[in-house]
Amino acid sequence: MRFYKFLVYIFIISILILSTFNYESYSYSKSILQNNFYTMDKDYIYKLSSNGVEIIKINKFKNMRRENLIKEELLNGKIHIFKDKLFISGIKNENNNSYLNVIVYDIYDKKNPIKLSEVTVDGNDYLLKEKDGVLYLLSKGTNEKINIVSVDLNKEKISLRTHEFSGNEVDFMYLSPENLYILCRDDVLDKKSTILHKLHIDRDILTYVDKISFNGFVLNDSFINEEGNFLRILSLEDNQNKMYIFNNGLKIEKSIDINSEGSNINTVYFDGDICYISTFMKNSHLYIYDLNINEPREIGKIKNSSSIDHILKLNEEKILLIGNENRIDTYKNLNTHMVYELLKNVGIKITVLDIKDKASPIIFDEYLIRGKQVYSPLLLNGNSFLYLEDKNVLAIPLDITNYNSDMDVNSAMEVGFNIYGNIISNYEKIFNGVYVFDIDDESGIDLKFIVNNQKEFEKFQYKDTEHMNILDDKIFIFTKDCVKVFDFGGVSLGEYTF
Repeated sequence: MRFYKFLVYIFIISILILSTFNYESYSYSKSILQNNFYTMDKDYIYKLSSNGVEIIKINKFKNMRRENLIKEELLNGKIHIFKDKLFISGIKNENNNSYLNVIVYDIYDKKNPIKLSEVTVDGNDYLLKEKDGVLYLLSKGTNEKINIVSVDLNKEKISLRTHEFSGNEVDFMYLSPENLYILCRDDVLDKKSTILHKLHIDRDILTYVDKISFNGFVLNDSFINEEGNFLRILSLEDNQNKMYIFNNGLKIEKSIDINSEGSNINTVYFDGDICYISTFMKNSHLYIYDLNINEPREIGKIKNSSSIDHILKLNEEKILLIGNENRIDTYKNLNTHMVYELLKNVGIKITVLDIKDKASPIIFDEYLIRGKQVYSPLLLNGNSFLYLEDKNVLAIPLDITNYNSDMDVNSAMEVGFNIYGNIISNYEKIFNGVYVFDIDDESGIDLKFIVNNQKEFEKFQYKDTEHMNILDDKIFIFTKDCVKVFDFGGVSLGEYTF
């Protein structure tokens, strides 16, 4: 039953966020839902929209200008820049048919780009991974076959390779240094199971190795990790969550039960043989496991007041945690007399955790951004925030409103009424912008500055942050209409209107 509560919770949270804040479909860093997608190099900004790829010369911020527009009409598009190669992918609609279109341009001369290669494959959804200039695009939406397009942008002569394998509907893929793993759902009635496909990679050449089936459901690609000769996968099952450890031949070497003490797992972070597992809702903890093949076991834990959504390693002794700060209150509805045990969001918390003694981790520093409803797109998309280790900088886009989105802890369902039984239909956006922090493993967390989008983008219709980037001690903040550049003191240096 816990498993179904977990799925309901994720569904409700997604619907709440999308309906409550009416976002213009975010496209952060390496991931995209739809609409605009951005990337940068040291001299240019590249914006992909429904009209094509706009190339903007940065030009020392004050005089940014458009160099060219490469016209390609694609939906759910992505772009990737590697040296002088531009990779474009997206869904094309023609004659009531949809298919996946992949294109590579030579953009050495920005004003005269040359199309090097183009290919189309079946599918209306896709996944994309990149490693050292080699891209792997996995087409979704077909039930009986798996289509993969690979390309090595390091080569002088660009060739888009297509690969086809038999398989079920794809959930996601995981890329390791030598292998590509594809996970497919294989549910039969109420029994949840997963099929794992293994492909060996040699640059853009893929060789199918084998497949295996195991019980349970894998939430996303952070629940899987290859370290040395072993592949570790955390599978969520109705009665007991398990960590499977496979050898190179996809044989199970070890499997251990993961004790989540009745709570649901939402975040996993692997660091060598050490694995951090976070739970949420009631009785939530951060668990630390040692996955050494000789004796995999739990070695420590700490109780959470936050739903940890992201974990980042600062050094060997400290990790960074980001997530919703919650408290549990009990209310009685005066109209229905029903009693609710409610999970209330009171802000977003950033925590530096000291893990020098992994058996007894302790909080080193923490920072709470308070609000009745503080929302960050990073809770749905891990690439929506920026952390630069060499600069100790963390930037998080935030929305703060007065909207209540309480959750009944026992049913994982939203309670859409306040304690007087009134539906909350109106809400006010109190803040929309970006918080920028110094994260230091010695001094802790310090707020550097805040960019208030409602003020900085006042003359523009759309003020929601669509993308961020940091280049040469400058932070670039993108909205649908504009990109603005700030220094690390929060001073505006320039802008460009799309």
